[in-house]
Amino acid sequence: MRRLLKKLLNYWEKKREKKALLKKYGFKIVYKRSTSIILGCFGQTPPKNGKVDLLDHNGNVLKKDIPEEDAAKYMKEYEDAAKKQYSDLPAEDATKRYLDDIALGRPYLDGKFWKATNNFGTEVKWVNQTSSNKLGIKISKLIDDAISSSKPDKAFEGLVAKFVSDLEKQMGKIDNFGNKISRNLGELDITTKKYLIECKKALSGKTISNKNRKTEFLEQFRRYTDKTHKNYINIENKKVILIIDELTDGLKHTNPVFKELEDMGVTILTDYKQLINFK
Repeated sequence: MRRLLKKLLNYWEKKREKKALLKKYGFKIVYKRSTSIILGCFGQTPPKNGKVDLLDHNGNVLKKDIPEEDAAKYMKEYEDAAKKQYSDLPAEDATKRYLDDIALGRPYLDGKFWKATNNFGTEVKWVNQTSSNKLGIKISKLIDDAISSSKPDKAFEGLVAKFVSDLEKQMGKIDNFGNKISRNLGELDITTKKYLIECKKALSGKTISNKNRKTEFLEQFRRYTDKTHKNYINIENKKVILIIDELTDGLKHTNPVFKELEDMGVTILTDYKQLINFK
């Protein structure tokens, strides 16, 4: 009889506790651990001096030492961002996938920016250009402006981007054009779902014969191809293509620098129209 009574008391105690937590946080309480409270797709450590750690559904820390009363606000922000990024998924699935993106270093939307963390632990951030840039200008307008630029490099970049746009069915839609990475980590000339395309109107023999300039040139492509590089920015590991319109100042296709690039996994084209062969 005593055992039965004890079970009933425990049952009602847990029910009251669950109801109190639900009222406090406004989220569905799945269960309570000794080290955390599980709130739908989130977790929260027990309060300590009014501060808590906000966790994802796998126990990874999302926010550390935040005021307890701010937890619900942050959870709502994550859920809203997940709905925006994964609008085709049910709300809970979208939230879990979004939180997994953060934990695994995959790109995730944070306001106007895409954010990710590379294998070295460096945060990589760039403007979301999928529909428009931060000034409200669509990528197609940026490409048109580049084509009419008085700067040869920019004009060439625009021509290549226009050609890639015409090949959208086979190469994918352009999602970055001339997009700078935060903290001067680099710039994305052109990217689609599958490709990262670097455009060079001209490459000079003087650049390659100068030790420091050659090192700088190769370093740019290491940031695209070496996943262990501190400043690796090709977060989605897209295939890298280098298009060079002209070789100047005695630079030949037989120069060892091109072999170094190919060893990194870079595909080198001397005519952007060769992109028609890519799928």
